[in-house]
Amino acid sequence: MARAMKDSGIEWIGVIPEEWKVVRGKTVFRQRNEKGNSICLQLLSPTQKYGVVPQTEYEQLSGMKAVKLDVAADYAQLKTIHEGDYCISLRSFQGGFEYSKYEGVVSPAYQVFYPYIGCNEGYYRYLFKDKTFIDKMNSFTLSLRDGKNIAFSDFANTYIPFPPVGEQASIAAYLDTECARIDAVIEKTRASIEEYKKLKQSVITQAVTKGIRPGRKLKDSGIEWIGEIPEEWEKKKLGQLCSFHNGDRSSNYPSPEDFTDTGIPFIGADALNGRYVDTTASKHISQEKYDNMGGLKIKHGDILYTLRGSTIGKNAYSDFDGGAVASSLMGIRVASNHVTPVFIYYWMNSGQEFIQRDLCINGSTAPNLSAEDVKQYILFIPPITEQFGIINYLDNMIPEIDALIEKKNLIISEIESYKKSLIFEYVTGKKEVAEVV
Repeated sequence: MARAMKDSGIEWIGVIPEEWKVVRGKTVFRQRNEKGNSICLQLLSPTQKYGVVPQTEYEQLSGMKAVKLDVAADYAQLKTIHEGDYCISLRSFQGGFEYSKYEGVVSPAYQVFYPYIGCNEGYYRYLFKDKTFIDKMNSFTLSLRDGKNIAFSDFANTYIPFPPVGEQASIAAYLDTECARIDAVIEKTRASIEEYKKLKQSVITQAVTKGIRPGRKLKDSGIEWIGEIPEEWEKKKLGQLCSFHNGDRSSNYPSPEDFTDTGIPFIGADALNGRYVDTTASKHISQEKYDNMGGLKIKHGDILYTLRGSTIGKNAYSDFDGGAVASSLMGIRVASNHVTPVFIYYWMNSGQEFIQRDLCINGSTAPNLSAEDVKQYILFIPPITEQFGIINYLDNMIPEIDALIEKKNLIISEIESYKKSLIFEYVTGKKEVAEVV
């Protein structure tokens, strides 16, 4: 028999089981403002992806370096967070509230809170990562541009479900099992995508460094990590074949108020997601602003290349004229009759580019390159007619691999949507654990 339901009276929650309560956040949780810590407590990093983890563990997991605190006085200003506490920050609200399994300290920017009446921590960990709950919290940050952060008081006055504690535990246990199963499928699918990406790079690398004609005569390139290359291919530095154009880095660089919904596209790294530059989600600037800017003015055939940040080396081919780029990007423009732009694009996505980029990267916290670094990249180029043959071969091979990757990404998207729906339905009581176990 279907369980009796009632209207919760709260829009984002909807109907709930008749025996459930809806209470304000402050009914279950209280804020913690302990300070005056000593350096014996470990520094923790609240993250959307990993939860609240030791800073050293975060560095290992993410590959990023966190800011170090060396002075005991700094610790005195940090907030204590205990095992079982939750925290809110300017960033973490976007991915829900974060849960700590550790004793330690966090930045004063974080707001720490803890349950002070009987409840199941697992249930609320799922509730606080539910998309509808996050959207509700997000509604309190509409004035974020004016510096508004989400405050504990916003959460404290928000209504949340409060099922019987025993049912909270059952829901948490069920979701632990189901989400672990779903996550395993997602992880396996992602691993498959990475294999396809490796295959794609391998196919490109083989074609642009060895050619596509088997049994040809080879010669030693003289470079250990390149090995043998076709006898008639010529050694060049990228700077001998291309010109390099940074984005405007002067006072003419666009400020937030210069961006418009229409006009000339202003390209960031988020537009470099495939072979071609995708301006669909790009910001725009007026023609007047564009005319007054220096730096790169995009031309058809330019390769836009990311010089710094987590997307360093990311690139795409421009099939249009007109546009400016963010200061973290530059344009690589073929300036020689001995090479085609598409061949250079494919080479920029080969393993040979990756090796040389890795050797040139500066900065451990924020990796970066300069145009001067990229100019020094060494490549071997075939005769122009052979370049066209290689391009034709890759133009046929690569879309097939990309289609397989896209299919896998679509599967992940569908599974993640199912997972979000599953969590919502159970944490709000739309589905009952007893019905499926």
